[in-house]
Amino acid sequence: MAAVEFAVVGGLFMVMLLAAVEVGRYYMTVQGLRNFIADAGRHGMVTMQSGQTLCREQLVSAIGRGGVVGGLVSGSPGVCVSRVEAPVGGGGTAVTVTVTTDVTLNLVMNVFGVGPQRFQDTTTVRFVF
Repeated sequence: MAAVEFAVVGGLFMVMLLAAVEVGRYYMTVQGLRNFIADAGRHGMVTMQSGQTLCREQLVSAIGRGGVVGGLVSGSPGVCVSRVEAPVGGGGTAVTVTVTTDVTLNLVMNVFGVGPQRFQDTTTVRFVF
């Protein structure tokens, strides 16, 4: 009787356990992606030159982040950051840093039937100095 009971409950338990692991992996990856995008924007503001654009592997190497998120953003089209400087009235310079994200996260175990998740966003920061 115990074996039958385990067969019924054990299968459901394992599916729920794997689903919980997948949900945790999803949120961990999304937060890592957000941190990477923030680091890319910071890199664009602080160290890049005017007219410079870094994408995918170059950006991962410049920021010094690898691992799961580094592999995720290295795919095509991935994450790109660009910096443009232009003079403004009064002798100042306007700097525009744009971070473009287009990343697809494939779930290992598609328990909930949501399929691959695509993250697309463009963030622009402009400042004058």
